[in-house]
Amino acid sequence: MATEKRSGRIENALAVVTVLMTIIFVISLISFILIIRARNYYEPVKVNSFVYDLRDNRYADIIDSWHENMIMGVDSEEYAPYYAMAEYCEKASYYKVYKDKGDEARCEEILSQMKETVPDLKEAKTIIGEINKTFGIPET
Repeated sequence: MATEKRSGRIENALAVVTVLMTIIFVISLISFILIIRARNYYEPVKVNSFVYDLRDNRYADIIDSWHENMIMGVDSEEYAPYYAMAEYCEKASYYKVYKDKGDEARCEEILSQMKETVPDLKEAKTIIGEINKTFGIPET
């Protein structure tokens, strides 16, 4: 009699565990599907975003947008000058870090790389002046 009660309790406990595990599995499966769907709906950063970020001096946003688009494989002539501007901003930020650390050799290396990265935009000279002022890059 005692063994029948014990085996009945074990069966009940196993039934509860099975139901809980099934619920957890279904919830996990649904969240996995939602995550995959969300990733597939991601769109690249548009050119207008680059323009507005440059106008508002949001250099970190430009760099992030550039990296996001490159990861997604968005590469066209339309984006080329803005990608060059983002690369220039990234190098300018590296210059600031090296300058703050006192690493003059790397500063000179970054400056030479920055000269090769000048973007092909009609307002590039003005924008580059602002970037240089923001990051403390000397006038050349």
